[in-house]
Amino acid sequence: MEALVNWTEMITPLDTLIECIKVERNLPDASNLVCGLSRVFGILLAYIFPFIGTFNFINNSIVAVIFLIVLRRENRYYLFLGILAIADIGINFFIGWLWLFPSYGVPFATSGGVYYFILTRSADTCRFMIFTQTFWCNLRGIVYIVLAFDRLLLMYQPLGQKIPSKYLTLILLIMAFTMSGVISIPIAVFHGLKVHANLIACWFTTNYRPLSFYQVLLSNSCLIQLAVVGLFDAFLLVRIIKWSRSRHKMTDKASTLNMKQISPTITLLVLNAVSLVSSSPSGITYLILISLPNASIEFIRSITFLIELSWIFIMLQSAFNILLYYIRIEKFRQVLLKSFLCRCIHTRLSSSIRSSTASTNL
Repeated sequence: MEALVNWTEMITPLDTLIECIKVERNLPDASNLVCGLSRVFGILLAYIFPFIGTFNFINNSIVAVIFLIVLRRENRYYLFLGILAIADIGINFFIGWLWLFPSYGVPFATSGGVYYFILTRSADTCRFMIFTQTFWCNLRGIVYIVLAFDRLLLMYQPLGQKIPSKYLTLILLIMAFTMSGVISIPIAVFHGLKVHANLIACWFTTNYRPLSFYQVLLSNSCLIQLAVVGLFDAFLLVRIIKWSRSRHKMTDKASTLNMKQISPTITLLVLNAVSLVSSSPSGITYLILISLPNASIEFIRSITFLIELSWIFIMLQSAFNILLYYIRIEKFRQVLLKSFLCRCIHTRLSSSIRSSTASTNL
């Protein structure tokens, strides 16, 4: 703690350690609750996140390759699932690996000896990192909206009517990336290196309360986007129930067409529900934090740890999307199994050939 006397940044190498140090020294402002939360937070980021982050990167890379390269010509649904995987990789890299791990995980593992705070390197670095983090979060939320909207178009259009796929796909792509950038700009522009109590932090430089609400509702966990998705999901459920009740009145052809639309829609509903559950804790805890500006330091630190812990939950959820696609999407499963089995067979054949060659030479 003595090493922090001349410290100039809001974030310190001992953020995950200092509360437990206070408890050990029986200091009057020590808190067992915050100590426990900081220890859990430190252990997760130092020793468990590297596995989650790597698992997330590998799985989402596989998903992106299959949907954006192998199945790219199939339909818009696969295309945007691939873009969703790219957005999840961006969140994992810019929030997990570049911010949380070097700022909290590494200092915890090294008792404050090794650390790197990328957000406070300079004002430009602060704005760039905030923009990129916000952009990928926004893209994730908007892709969920696009996927749900696309399902609505396909399920509510008259049977047999074709949507001009190429042009609609291009329009939706441009809208998704443009809106993600536009929503992110105000947050980045009003961020900078702010001095509070003689300590530097990468934070809003002005009117932080309205901007904080803007950030938590439209970015980060994207509560507004997920609320819109929930509304679309309600319409999708109504359509599925209506089709199910009138299935016996349909022709075989119409029934088959409807079933082809229902299957990916159910997959999307499950994906949306799981994403809402994983994202809500981050948004709700952040809303609580900015709604109580006069809260105690103990409460603020506890909520802050919970917010940052919730990012690990979001990354873990996105890493397991591949399992949902494997179970629910037949073409994805076929490509994944074919690629995996071919690689395994090739590896075993190569090993057998090398062994046979070695035996022959002997």
